[in-house]
Amino acid sequence: MKKHPSAIEVFVFYEREKGESDLYQRICDVLGKNIISEEDFKIVCDKVKNMKQRDIGQLVVRDLTNLRICILSEVKNKKSISESLLSISNTIGKIDNQDFEFWFERFSSGNLELDQKMFSDLPIETLGIIAEKLDFGSQIKLRSVSRGFWHVVNQARPSIDRIWCSFHENDNSKKVAKITVRQIGHLLNNFKQLYTGEDFSERALNNMKTLLKNPRFQLKTFEWKNNLSSEFDERLIDMLNSLNHQIEIVHLVARLNGELVIDLVKTMKPETLEQIDFGNYDSIDVDRLAQLEQWKKAKYVSFFEAIPDFFRYLHHFQRLERVDIAVEPLSLDDLLLVKKCFIQNNKLKSFSIDVEDRPVEPEIFEALDLSDIYFDEKGAYFCGRYDIPGSIEYLKVTITLDGIDFDRKTEEEDY
Repeated sequence: MKKHPSAIEVFVFYEREKGESDLYQRICDVLGKNIISEEDFKIVCDKVKNMKQRDIGQLVVRDLTNLRICILSEVKNKKSISESLLSISNTIGKIDNQDFEFWFERFSSGNLELDQKMFSDLPIETLGIIAEKLDFGSQIKLRSVSRGFWHVVNQARPSIDRIWCSFHENDNSKKVAKITVRQIGHLLNNFKQLYTGEDFSERALNNMKTLLKNPRFQLKTFEWKNNLSSEFDERLIDMLNSLNHQIEIVHLVARLNGELVIDLVKTMKPETLEQIDFGNYDSIDVDRLAQLEQWKKAKYVSFFEAIPDFFRYLHHFQRLERVDIAVEPLSLDDLLLVKKCFIQNNKLKSFSIDVEDRPVEPEIFEALDLSDIYFDEKGAYFCGRYDIPGSIEYLKVTITLDGIDFDRKTEEEDY
């Protein structure tokens, strides 16, 4: 007890609920006559008089050994495990049931040692290192047996850098959810969890929330792909909004309907979001999207689905570094607008257009005033260059079977 002086405070708070007489005799019966002098015990009792359940609960959270003396007292008084758990919980506050059951059974077997080190007794720094090194599957197993470790995992910097989540029908036409995570340093060791049954979506989103509620969680990639009802998109957004922080993600792949995309992007921390891939949407309000702080901070955006009259929104893309879009159709005037963006904004590095309905190659070369025209032997692509006025940089324009790519280059780079 010399190592855990606050354990006596917890004991006094707990035992005085049963009556304040004979408190000193009770602690002697549990721990022995020489554990503390009667004078020192009176000082502890006076201190505890001004303490509330919240204060005692914090002592237990800080050091789980503080609770063991109360459990030992119940065992020595021959109380049942259910009666003891209820009594201690009502007086002290919420406790770890699994930890309680372990120590109750241990004391009941005759082993009365209070100070044997347990996994949860390791220094918080050590537990943090363990948490960061473990793969995701091992973390889940340890969370299930130790609430203390659960708390540590939620405070340590997670070892996961990518999450892929999909809602779809399997080969048997059953609705399922699959969450795949990748651990940092284990590129070939992905952990996959499949959720089926009536509550599949609730369990999947709850497990994801357990991960993301850690404010230190940082992801390189988060991908959400929902091929079922938009209800699941809405539930994802509600879950993310229930967190007390915006999640830190570098690359967001958001394959959901357009209106909900805006709500999803809002849950991301603008300072960390660099790349956004949009896809599988019915419609999207680019004007509203471009007003978000997340869009203004991003460097790269990509649209998998063709946006009608896209070039009406082109001014929203000028401040970006890289753009990948699908367009139908594409005119020479549209191409001239893209070229103008590169001339006016030196931040723009790449603009890739996926398109089938477009002008023929000679018309493109002439309209863009390209030189050094090159055709590969198989005719898979054609390219040319345009020297940007007043700059050592030039545009490399490549025409492929799938579309047209604009890339800003310098003379030092391979052409």
